Amino acid sequence: MRRTGSAANSFSDIITHLDRLAGGLAANTADLPHLETHRVQLAALLDDVHALDKQQKEHTAAKQDTSRKLEALLAQGQRLSTFLRVGVKQNYGAESEKLVEFDMQPFRGRTHATPQKASKDTSATPGAPQAPEPPSPAKP
Repeated sequence: MRRTGSAANSFSDIITHLDRLAGGLAANTADLPHLETHRVQLAALLDDVHALDKQQKEHTAAKQDTSRKLEALLAQGQRLSTFLRVGVKQNYGAESEKLVEFDMQPFRGRTHATPQKASKDTSATPGAPQAPEPPSPAKP
């Protein structure tokens, strides 16, 4: 197994290589009696690797299933929460400070923008200095 690159070291590539090596050693035990104890070790190791690989796949499937169940429960919780918030608002009123106890913000009215004084000369650009107004005639 003399490949280069990161793909050559993936778990599946290593397991495939070890399986092929174990198969070759098992087929040629008569020619390699001095490697028999190590072949048995490799066979036991591969049994453990395959068992753990299967267990990992089962855990991945269980994790995905658990994630789907959790998402469904959270969606159901959000729907129930919406229903309950509406009920609380109807009971106490949208402006009640009691809503704070339920992690809800009471309606406190809209803030109005401060009205700007309208100038008599609408053609003037904002921020530009304007000529002073002439004094109004005095009433006798």
